[in-house]
Amino acid sequence: MKRVLWVGAIGLAAMLSLAGCNSTADGHVSPASKIEGQNCINLQLIDHPIVINDFGLVYRMRGGKLYLTTFPRRCSGLTRQRAFTTELTTPYRLCRGDQITVSLTHSSCRLGAFNPISADELKRLQYAAYLDRKAKENKAKENKSNGK
Repeated sequence: MKRVLWVGAIGLAAMLSLAGCNSTADGHVSPASKIEGQNCINLQLIDHPIVINDFGLVYRMRGGKLYLTTFPRRCSGLTRQRAFTTELTTPYRLCRGDQITVSLTHSSCRLGAFNPISADELKRLQYAAYLDRKAKENKAKENKSNGK
């Protein structure tokens, strides 16, 4: 069963720790080893997904709850494309281990556990991601001006 989910949020990277996730040295969201989260969320209650970066998504639920899920490895092109399909293993639920496929790159990525986060934590993730993206853009400009 496939369901297309279009993401309208800005593609972002994360550089800080939250309950339910850690950041790696290069600023990417990664799963926290001590927090398990829940295995599934009700598909019918999902309002929309928000791309954090190529390593994680936040699902905004009807009623305002937020769940962060991370991938065990980079999901190439997700931040840039922000459009993907989801392949479900269980009807009516999105579960750990379900797979998303990025629309243009066809990168496939397995979802991790779903960890609840607050709206403030989401804002911090988005701001940190914005800073990370700007730093990468500045580095690319610097390399270009130096002839690299």
